[in-house]
Amino acid sequence: MLRFFPTVTTQIANVLSKRSSLSSIFSIDFLSAARRQEILEGLREWRVPRYAPRAQIGYHLHRFSLAELGRILVRLAREMALLSVRGVLMLLSELGGRFDRPLVSGARWLARLLEAHPVLLNFVSNPLILFGIGFELFFCWTLFYSPLSKMYLFAPVPWHVYLFAFHGTVLLLAFEEGKKYFRRRGYKLTALN
Repeated sequence: MLRFFPTVTTQIANVLSKRSSLSSIFSIDFLSAARRQEILEGLREWRVPRYAPRAQIGYHLHRFSLAELGRILVRLAREMALLSVRGVLMLLSELGGRFDRPLVSGARWLARLLEAHPVLLNFVSNPLILFGIGFELFFCWTLFYSPLSKMYLFAPVPWHVYLFAFHGTVLLLAFEEGKKYFRRRGYKLTALN
């Protein structure tokens, strides 16, 4: 436990700082102006997506072998699973439609916030990285605070472990930003890669 969470937090710093080998993540020029505008326009114009599941499953069975029956059953199971996923997406869409106005105004507020603070946009501009960070933190929470903690012999993390873990994050970010600074000045720094 005392080694696991600090490792996770330093990996968060690692993935954020490794997005560029020269540009600082604290720089306004980290993202191109076109990419920045694309993200902000996407947030301003965002609407709750609508999903309507469509499925058509039809089979005519006459003579078939056992292998063909296996393929038919696998395909039928796959179609039924996809139909349930589409049904969940439709329900989420319906629920999102009920909260359409606050969600859209929240997206516009987020666009204004990120436009006013461009460095913050650098940290949240890659949704895949955000998903990975969120998954890692949720996984840590699951291991420390759910019934799985007894199975894996983890315990809730005391506050001083959080301080210890995040100081490693800050140190790694400072080290990586220092490397980028010297690279921009023309130093090769091949020994530090």
